[in-house]
Amino acid sequence: SMLDGGDIKADAGSIPSITVSNPVLQSEAVNAAASRTPFRWEETRLPHIDYVLVYKRDGNERNEKLREAFLDVLKIKRPGIDTEEFEYDGEFGQSLVFLKVYTPFHVLAREAERLKLEMALDKSISPLESFNLSKKIGQCLGLIEDDEPDYISGPFTRNRLHLFKGHENTETFFRPALRSYLTYNILINADIGSNVPDVDKDVSKTALPKLLHRGAFIDAFILHDPSADDPWVSSLKAAWFKRHPDDLETSTANLPNLTTLRRASTPVARLLKSVRRIGECRFDYSYEPDERRRLGQVWSSLVKYQPLDRVRNYFGEKVAFYFAWSGHMISMLWAPMLIGLAIFLYGLALSIERHIINGGTSPASKNRTADAVEQMMALVDDMLATVKEAFDNLLTPIFAIIICLWGTLHTEMWKRYRATLAYEWDVNNYKHAEPDRPEFVGTMERPDPITGKSDSYYPGHYQAMKFVTSFIILLLMICVVFIGVAAVIVYRIFVTIRVCPNVTSSSCLLLNAVVSSLLNAVFIIVIGKVYNNIAYALTNWENHRTQSDYDNALILKLFAFEFANSYSSLFYIAFFRDKNMFTPENGIFNLGKEFVDTCGSDGNCMSMLSLQVLILMIAKPMPKLFTDHGLPLLIRLYRYTRRRLNRGRQVNSAEAAPPRPTDVNAYIVHEYNKFSLDNFTTEEYMEKIIQFGFLMLFAASFPLAPLIALLTNLFDNATDAHRMLWNFRRPVAMMAQNIGMWHDIVEFLNVAGVISNACIIAFTASWVKLPQFEEMLNNLPAKLCIVLIVENVVLGLKYFISAVIPDVPSQVHLQMRRERYRVPKILNSGNINAISDGEESIASMVSLGSQLPSYVILRFYPNDGNMCVSFVF
Repeated sequence: SMLDGGDIKADAGSIPSITVSNPVLQSEAVNAAASRTPFRWEETRLPHIDYVLVYKRDGNERNEKLREAFLDVLKIKRPGIDTEEFEYDGEFGQSLVFLKVYTPFHVLAREAERLKLEMALDKSISPLESFNLSKKIGQCLGLIEDDEPDYISGPFTRNRLHLFKGHENTETFFRPALRSYLTYNILINADIGSNVPDVDKDVSKTALPKLLHRGAFIDAFILHDPSADDPWVSSLKAAWFKRHPDDLETSTANLPNLTTLRRASTPVARLLKSVRRIGECRFDYSYEPDERRRLGQVWSSLVKYQPLDRVRNYFGEKVAFYFAWSGHMISMLWAPMLIGLAIFLYGLALSIERHIINGGTSPASKNRTADAVEQMMALVDDMLATVKEAFDNLLTPIFAIIICLWGTLHTEMWKRYRATLAYEWDVNNYKHAEPDRPEFVGTMERPDPITGKSDSYYPGHYQAMKFVTSFIILLLMICVVFIGVAAVIVYRIFVTIRVCPNVTSSSCLLLNAVVSSLLNAVFIIVIGKVYNNIAYALTNWENHRTQSDYDNALILKLFAFEFANSYSSLFYIAFFRDKNMFTPENGIFNLGKEFVDTCGSDGNCMSMLSLQVLILMIAKPMPKLFTDHGLPLLIRLYRYTRRRLNRGRQVNSAEAAPPRPTDVNAYIVHEYNKFSLDNFTTEEYMEKIIQFGFLMLFAASFPLAPLIALLTNLFDNATDAHRMLWNFRRPVAMMAQNIGMWHDIVEFLNVAGVISNACIIAFTASWVKLPQFEEMLNNLPAKLCIVLIVENVVLGLKYFISAVIPDVPSQVHLQMRRERYRVPKILNSGNINAISDGEESIASMVSLGSQLPSYVILRFYPNDGNMCVSFVF
């Protein structure tokens, strides 16, 4: 949150006059231009700087022509867009120019009409009564602070502006996320190819991304809304306090100097929050409405429901759908967490009872003459053995079946929740005509089948060859994963044969099980990072035309590799380790028959599988935790230290005054120095999906998996909310209808989990080796029968659950039918009250085609005084 050293040079520039070609909004645009003061603070409310573009003054004529053509096209095709520049000399001697872009209301309205966005009409919907247990509990406990009223929505049209909610204030009509999305669409669809044919003929589409790709602009970002809780404000207060420690004023009392502050019982940082003035700089401005602060107070809390409507308003539907899915999984994890914890405690009680009867398993525990150290080590051995055995008991197969059914219930409930959110957020009918990716290169041309214009394309057979090459490289990387797993196996065999006989059992367990699991986890993390870079390079090389195609290809590559990378060692332990299927007859490297990989003298692989799942679920998120939180902190400390050292070398000790909280340019530089979130949703989805796979595929071996998943997801959601709001740049708000391909991957894991758990129950679990089951079930035909029975029964139940639970709630269906009936009448009549209360009751009974009944039949029964009303369509 600290500013890099540098000088800001203001360049007022010329503000172009606003001309509007569409007469519908001409008067509004002129009035807005006359009353607005562009790019200046009104109190401390940052004016709507919708986008910031950054470039270097490097004397490159080609880039200068591209930038000029781009800005000319914007102002010609989108009359009214304002721009203003200022220069900034950074700490590395770079002369950067920041171009502020303001998109006025009439330009945003035209773009919203072009995209046919659904907007809320100025008429609320009478809520439909439906029982939601989670919502009822949250309301009773005061955990919900995001229950916004729902409104009828319709396709936005400028000539019916008066029908839409919030039309009285054009500055706030479009929510912040929608402003950034509309501005982004304008910038990426500016056609400048005809203006610069001699400079670059391949910039006719997706102008801004291609200009970024070619270096005409080096960066582009949007600003966070200013907030009183922004760390930037705190850093300004600290800087001004250091400059004027004896001249400050708080909201409670005048505090004379630093000594008084240090003697106070309240920390300095907390007292600085109440500072109203330090020296000649005032901090008592009003940030209201401080939506960012309100969002942070609720969103970062572990005991509050997620304010998804506010998240959507600030970050857009794509980010909001991710947090909705993550929050839905958290709420669904509570039940399996309690069941799994109870099953673990049951197994722990049985294991403790068994060890008490046996008097401990280690020789030192039975040797009364052993010294205290040996007795302590024996106690540790017994505790570890007791915990390991607790994971495998008679109830774990039942728990595995419960988890398989829970996976389907989780998915079906998410479909209903997604349908509700998509309806409430007006994205059910959203269809986005995607532009070409800036990196897409068309090598041949053909007439466009729609417009007839010449269109570049990339031949399909060339791309097919690239797909095959990418697939071969993926297989090679998966082979590298198998080699890594084999290396860990060799290490474990050597430790078991050569090291364990000479050390205590606890040391053997540490070296054999724990260290080997950690080595496997480290290898998985390292090779995963390497393959990530390869996957991005391959996907770029494949030359996908649209961003959706690119994202889907990248997701498939990443998940296919992560599936093999994360789960191959677990499948080996579960199904192959005790069978010696991959070990030569004379042992590894022909060292002897004893050099084989087994599950110990008792042949129990379940405890080792449980330990491996535990270590992977804990270790796998650690690198991401460091890159998300630790690395940015270290870089900020490095920048701060570098700046302090540079200041210390200055000959002139009289430093310039720190910026004020109303310095727009300083605030933009502060936002520029933040880290970008890049592919935030892709990385977060992958982490959660892999964790979901641990839970679904190996539920029979580790009943504490839901507990670990619940705790890590709670922590991750809270920290992600904090870093998105305060530590990282604000991402461009993108619209979405759902979570995309990730839903298909979840469905795949649901089915794969049934097969995996059925095989673990039959072939790996120790219950079939118990005396009462061993004679009848501990043979290959019986185990295969168990697998087939479990698979067919569970898959049948899963199909029944998915068939019984509708994907869309009936209340949402009814509201959608009401809207289809009411919205056309409202828009056609231009009257928001075109539907009377009496017609509203009939609207809920009309067909999907929004047709009124042809006639009504009334039947009166005089015997009992009843009357029947029939509507015939």
